Order: sequence, then C-alpha cells, then structure tokens
Amino acid sequence: MSQAKKMVATGYKSGFPDIFIYEPRGEYSGLAIELKVKGNYASANQKKVLSILNERGYKAEVCTGFDDTAKVIDEYLG
Repeated sequence: MSQAKKMVATGYKSGFPDIFIYEPRGEYSGLAIELKVKGNYASANQKKVLSILNERGYKAEVCTGFDDTAKVIDEYLG
C-alpha cells in the first residue's frame, strides 16, 4: 500500500498541518505547524488551511527543519 493510501485510510486530509497541538495558550486556541525541509515550500492548499486556522484563533505557521520547529513549539508552550 502506498504512503498516500495509508494516509487517506487513517483520516488524513489534504492541506491539514503535520503537527497540531490542541492546547490553548494566551490568545491562541492551539498550535498548527506545517513541516518543510529546506528548499520546499507550502502548497497553495496548505497556505489556505493555515490562513483559515489563523483567522479562527490558532497560531498556524510553516516551519523549516527541526530547530525552527522546536523554537516555535517552545515559544508557544512557554
């Protein structure tokens, strides 16, 4: 079974962030992170989902690499 078929079978939705922390902090309802490796960029669909989440009170952004991701999570969870 291909990776894409496995993802769909487990409920994955296209554009939904790779990491989602369902823990409110300050003004935010939760944290959503789209993970990218250096040189890759979020798709139009991923950007749209992040924008919708930001509009609805979540902190949602794209992170590149481990260090960037760890920094955003650390800052969010404080």
